[in-house]
Parts: sequence; C-alpha cells; structure tokens
Amino acid sequence: MVLPNSKIAAWFAALAEAGVESIRLGTKEMAFYPERFDDAFLAMLDRFHETWPDVGFRLMIHFNHPDEFLLKGEDGEYLENPNGTPVWNPVTKKAIDGVVSRGWLNVENQAPIIRGINDDPDALRIMQRALYRAGVGNHYFFCGRDIVAYRAFNVPIERAWQILNDSQKGLSGVETHARLSITHYKGKTEVAAVTDEPIPGLPGSENGVVIFKILRSAADAPDRGKVCIVGRNPEAIWFDDYEDRVLFDEAGLFDYVRTKNHAVEASTAV
Repeated sequence: MVLPNSKIAAWFAALAEAGVESIRLGTKEMAFYPERFDDAFLAMLDRFHETWPDVGFRLMIHFNHPDEFLLKGEDGEYLENPNGTPVWNPVTKKAIDGVVSRGWLNVENQAPIIRGINDDPDALRIMQRALYRAGVGNHYFFCGRDIVAYRAFNVPIERAWQILNDSQKGLSGVETHARLSITHYKGKTEVAAVTDEPIPGLPGSENGVVIFKILRSAADAPDRGKVCIVGRNPEAIWFDDYEDRVLFDEAGLFDYVRTKNHAVEASTAV
C-alpha cells in the first residue's frame, strides 16, 4: 500500500493475466492510515473489476483492538449512537464504507492476540461485533509465532483459546466466525479446543487436552481436518512446549520430534 495506485494496478493486472482466480490484499493501513483508501484508490479497484470481473478479490485488514477505530469519551468508555451502536472514527468509517460498498470484494479482519495489547475478552468481543455490523468479516485470530523475543509478546496458547472463546460468548453465530490459528510448518493449524476434563481411557489426558486441527496443509490437501491431541501445558506458547505430551497425532504436527529423536539416537550409537 506504500506503492502508487498505478503500480498496485499493474500487479493486479499481471496476476489476472497469469490466470490467478482470486487476489488477496493484506494491509494494516486501515488502522494506521485509513486516508489511503481514498476515491482514487477505490476508482483503481473499480477499473480492475470492470476489466477482470471474474477475478475474486479479498481485502484482509488488521485491526488488533477496537481503540484503533472506535471513539471513547472522557470517561474512557466507548461512545454510542442513539441506536446503541458504537461511534466510529469518521475517517476510518468512511474508508471501511468505501470498500465494503463494493459488493464484489470481501473485507475481513484478522489479528494476533498480543500480551498486554488485546488479551482481553471484552475488547475482542466489542471488536468482533463492531466489525461485523460494519460489513467486515472476522477471519482469524493468531497465536504468536516463534520469532525473536516472542516470549515477551505471545500469550500462552491455552490462554489465547480461552480469551477468544470467552469473547464470543453473547455474540451471534455470524459474529463468531473467527478461529484461533497457529502457524505450523505443515500449514495453518487451528487451536480447536481446550478441555478441563480428561478423555476416558487416554493416559496423559488427566489434566485435560488441547486439540489442534489442520486447516490448510502447505503440501498435502488430504491432511485438512486431521487432528493432534496433546496433554495440557498452561505455560505453552509454541509447539515445542508440548513435545513431551503428544497423545495422538494423525496430523503429523510432531513428526519433527520423532525425526530429531532418531537423529540423536543414531549419533549416540556411533
């Protein structure tokens, strides 16, 4: 989005000419600089759609917290319209209305759950409801990745699941489409469930389990829907924190552990 509209349009056209059936544009600009979605940008999108009407288009925006687009009063509470809906920042609302009004493109939001920023069920509930009512779908919430300094910002996996689950209580079904995703080298994986109770007959599940499910495999489409069950570890913030408590793994999320162990055994035997 830092490129001029002409450059962006050229990239879109090249993708369409190459036979790409759907284009997805991800950007944080809707939160940082909503003025970027001005009449000239929208006109560029319209010209692209007129030229390539069969190419799908999805705009992925990145709001992490309702404070990025809703207004608050002096008391720190969100302002409300007479009908009870929250009051948007007018510049941001104009930008959202501009893209949402194009019925041929989909607008969806996705965000990481970040320690000290949005690890709050009430904030996420307000955000999901306000976005849906503005025509923006709630796509994914993410667990943080294992990058430099990630332990300072990541919320433990099981806590992140609980936060999202609590945030969706009281929302309607259509407002709760967002799932909690964690990126594995095999593909996008959902944190599908966290239980407090054991699974009868399954050793290692005495304190409950976490169920992961592959949403989209990077290499093997048949892996979609396969699950992995691990014993709970409330401090876990990445897969390696569950390496010693894998109970069932048809998804192969922990195949790397078996490979690593075989390598260690082989080196020890030499």
